[in-house]
Amino acid sequence: MTDGTQCDQFSTGPKGLHSHGWEVTEKEVGYTAGIHITMLLAKPLLTASSSLVTEHKGPLNLLCETSDTMVTIHWLFHDRPLMLGSHMNLSADNKSLTLITVLRTDFGPYQCEARSGGQSEKSNLCNIAVNYGPDPFTITVDMRKANQKVQEIPRGAHVTFSVLIQSYPIPNYTWTVPNSVEQPRNTNTFSISRMTKEHSGTYKCVVTNLATQQTQMDTLEIQVLEQLTPLSITVSSDFLMESETRPPVNLICRTNHTGVSVRWLLQGQPLQPSGRLVLSADNCTLAIFRLQRTDTGPYQCLVWGSIGEARSEPVLLNIYYGPDKLNISSSTQNMPGPIFEAALGSYLILNCQADAHPSPQYRWTSRNRTFNTNRLIFVALSWEDEGVHTCTASNPQTGKSSSTLVVLRLWDPSLALSAGAIAGIVLGVVAAIAIALGLLYFFYFRRGPTYLSSRFLFIVD
Repeated sequence: MTDGTQCDQFSTGPKGLHSHGWEVTEKEVGYTAGIHITMLLAKPLLTASSSLVTEHKGPLNLLCETSDTMVTIHWLFHDRPLMLGSHMNLSADNKSLTLITVLRTDFGPYQCEARSGGQSEKSNLCNIAVNYGPDPFTITVDMRKANQKVQEIPRGAHVTFSVLIQSYPIPNYTWTVPNSVEQPRNTNTFSISRMTKEHSGTYKCVVTNLATQQTQMDTLEIQVLEQLTPLSITVSSDFLMESETRPPVNLICRTNHTGVSVRWLLQGQPLQPSGRLVLSADNCTLAIFRLQRTDTGPYQCLVWGSIGEARSEPVLLNIYYGPDKLNISSSTQNMPGPIFEAALGSYLILNCQADAHPSPQYRWTSRNRTFNTNRLIFVALSWEDEGVHTCTASNPQTGKSSSTLVVLRLWDPSLALSAGAIAGIVLGVVAAIAIALGLLYFFYFRRGPTYLSSRFLFIVD
C-alpha cells in the first residue's frame, strides 16, 4: 500500500512511562510513593507512497501508524480538519487515506491525530507537493487594450510584456522576438523602454514544465505606430457672408493618419448634423449650407484611435452680415418713431442703430446736408429743423445698405398753455358746473316751483 516514505518525520522519543509530579491523569497505571504513573499516547507515524506527485495522476496513499489501541484516527490538512473530496477514500479504521486522482488543491501539509479519552497526539507533518501546469496563458502588454492578438503601440512608448502562469514547479520561459529586440532570458516578463518601428513584429513565448512534461505557447503581433500629430481645420473660403443662396462653406479636418475616427465639436459639445450642417462619409468635411450669422462656432475636430486621441485648436468663423432694419431713438421721447415731437429751442439727439458685422457706416441727411455719424444732434431746435430727416447704414463687406426716415415736429412753448394753466381752467369749469347745480337744487326743490315771464322770474312760496 505504501513504500514507507516518511514525510518530515520528527523524533517521537521512546514510548514508555513519563512522570508528572502530583498530576492526576486520564490513564492511571500505578502509584508509587505518592507519585501517579500514567501512560501517554504514542506519537503516530505518517508515511506516504510518494511526497511528490503529478496532477491527475494517482493513486497517492497516506498511512497513519500507531502502537496504541482503542484510539480513533482523525486527519488534518493545513492544521485543520480534512474535508474529504470525491477523489478521496478512507479505510474502515481511518488509518489509510487514499487520493485516487491527485489535484493541485491537494498540495500541502498533512497530519493524522490519534485520540483516546481526553488525550490526543498528532503525527509528524507529511508535505505533499503536486506538480501541475503550465496552464494556457496570454501574452499581455501594459496598454489599454491588453489580451488582443494584435497590439498597436505608439512610437516611443515604454512597454512591458508579461506572462502570468499557473504552474509548479516554476517553468522555463523561451521567448522569440524580432531581431531588433534583445533576447529575453528565462523570465516571465521583460520591457522595452522606447518602442520604434523596428520593434514591430511577432512575439512568441513557450513555457515548459519539466516535471509535468507539458508545454504551452502564445504569440502576440506588435505594430508600432506614429503618435497622433496635431490636427488643423481649413475653411473653404476666407470671405464668409450670411446668405441663403451662396455655396456652402466647407470645414476640413486635416490629419496625416489613416484608419482613425473623426468627430466634430461645436462650442465644446458633440456636433449634431442637420439639414444645414452636413458631414461627409468619412466625417473629415463639415459643410454649412445657407450660412447664418449664428454659425460662428467655435468648431473643433477630434481624431482618435487605438494609440490615443488628438483635437484641433478651436476655429471661429468671421461671418459678415447686415445691416438689418434701422432703429431710430430720441433723447426726449421714449416711444420709437417715425414721428418725433420736440419744443422749439430745445436740445435733441436722434440716434440711429443697425445690427451688422462689421459695424456699419452711418450717414444722416438733414436740410440738404449730410453728416457721417449715427447721432444727429440739435443744440437748439429752430423752425428750419422741422421736417424729414433720413438715416442710412451701409456695410462695405456685404455691399448692403438700409435707410429709414423720421419726421420731426416742433411746437412753440410760448404759445402753448402750460400744464398748470390747463389744470386751472379745468378746475374752474368743474367749480362753475358744481355751483350751477347747487342753485338749481335750491330754487327748485327747496323753494317750490317758479314762474317765468319774458322779463321777470317769479318765485312762489
